[in-house]
Amino acid sequence: MRAGLFRRFSRARKKVSLGRFDPLGAWRPVASSLSIIIPTYNEERRLRPSLERVLEYFADRQELLEILISDDGSTDRTRELAEAYAADHPVVRLLPHEENRGKGHVVRRGMLAAKGDFVLFSDADLATPIEEIEKFWPAFEEGADICIASRALPGSEVVKYQPWYRKASGPILRFLLNFFGIAGIRDTQCGFKCFRRETIEPVFSRQTTENFSFDLEILYLAHRLGYQIREIPVRWIDNDDSRVHFFRDSLRILRDMITIRFRRYDFR
Repeated sequence: MRAGLFRRFSRARKKVSLGRFDPLGAWRPVASSLSIIIPTYNEERRLRPSLERVLEYFADRQELLEILISDDGSTDRTRELAEAYAADHPVVRLLPHEENRGKGHVVRRGMLAAKGDFVLFSDADLATPIEEIEKFWPAFEEGADICIASRALPGSEVVKYQPWYRKASGPILRFLLNFFGIAGIRDTQCGFKCFRRETIEPVFSRQTTENFSFDLEILYLAHRLGYQIREIPVRWIDNDDSRVHFFRDSLRILRDMITIRFRRYDFR
């Protein structure tokens, strides 16, 4: 039976005592809580099924769960559906935004508004299935501050493979990450990352990138702040409806990477 961190969110059948892992090695008789941030933009088709999957998975542990839908000015029925769903499910809350500012903006807003001891942000399509979070807890027990999902490690399972040019970009990105200052991370862009409560304000209050390059910035900031980042191999299902345009957005990522690398951050 799996022991340790976040026992209430384990799939183990046997009942075990609650506890919250203390970085100093002590156990407290209080259950850890989990916040899940779901950034949305025109997700009327996928939002409800994804919420149902998350709530079903945590069905017997919802008193320790918070779901924040951080909407990026959707122009379809996403906001209406989210409001209706939140009205029927107390653990769900909508953070609306009138303007479309970018994924980085709404993730930042959701992370800073979250109340959980651990805070996960997950793409609305659940390309990384929600149950993959179970793979993070052993790393947190071992002292990790941040766990990020990876499609590029031994043990990763990519159910539907991406085009050749996306796979070929991996070595190039890793070379650039060495220049960028966060060597050792093979997949920065997978939308499934979990943070300890104490890392959120120091990292996300310094974040300025509002588009999808924000992943690079938060990992760079976490590295500069001295947090331990663990990359975890996960199961990942490719999404044909992805809004990322490879060639155009690759140039944008390169531009943003250079901007982030030479930006003057206040780390005092």
